[in-house]
Amino acid sequence: MSLHIPEDHKMTLISLVKAPEESFSRLIAALRGVPRGLGFASLRPIVFDAFPNLPGLADVLGGVLTAFASTERSESFERDFVEALVREEAGLDVELVTRRFGLLVQLENLRQRAKATALQVDHASVFNSASIATDIRPVFCEALELGVDSTLLIHQLRITSFVEGRVRHAFFAMDEEDLRALKKVILRAEQKAEAINNLLDLKAITRTKA
Repeated sequence: MSLHIPEDHKMTLISLVKAPEESFSRLIAALRGVPRGLGFASLRPIVFDAFPNLPGLADVLGGVLTAFASTERSESFERDFVEALVREEAGLDVELVTRRFGLLVQLENLRQRAKATALQVDHASVFNSASIATDIRPVFCEALELGVDSTLLIHQLRITSFVEGRVRHAFFAMDEEDLRALKKVILRAEQKAEAINNLLDLKAITRTKA
C-alpha cells in the first residue's frame, strides 16, 4: 500500500527538498543543537529562522518524524515516503530526497521526541480539547401564568478527542458540585505530575515536553 501524504504537507515537503543546499544544511545544524526533550512546537522559531518562507515546516516535520517513529518497518516507510513525494512532483531527484530525509531521521534528539509523541498518541482515544458552556435554565411554576419560579445553572462540558483518527465530541451536563469534583481530580493529577517530575530531576532523567 502506498504512503499517503496529507495535502497540506506536500508542498511544504517538496519546497524543503528543492531548497538550496546551504539553507538545508543550516536547518540540520540548527536542529542538531536542539536539546533533548524539547517539543516540536518549541522548534518553530528555530525552523522559521532557517526557512521563513515555510511557516508550517516545524509542524510538518513533527508529523513526518512521528509517523516514522510509529512504524515498525522504518526502511519501508522511508522508501514509501520518497516514492510518494517523487510521484507528486515531476523531476524530483530520488537520491536527493532520500539523502535529505535520511539526514532528518538521523537526528537523535528529534527521533526521541518523535518516539515520545508516537507513544503519547498511541491510544484508542486521545484528548484534543475541552470547553464549558454555561446556561441559565428557568424553572417555571406549576401554574405557567405565574411565570418563572427560579433558575438553574447548568454547565455543559464538551470534550473533543481523536478516536482511531477521527474527531469525536462528548457532552456532559454538570452542576457546580460536579465542577468542584472535576477541579479536585485535575489538581490531584497536577500534584502527581509535580512529584514525579521532582523525582526525575533527582535522577537527572530528561523529560520530553509536548
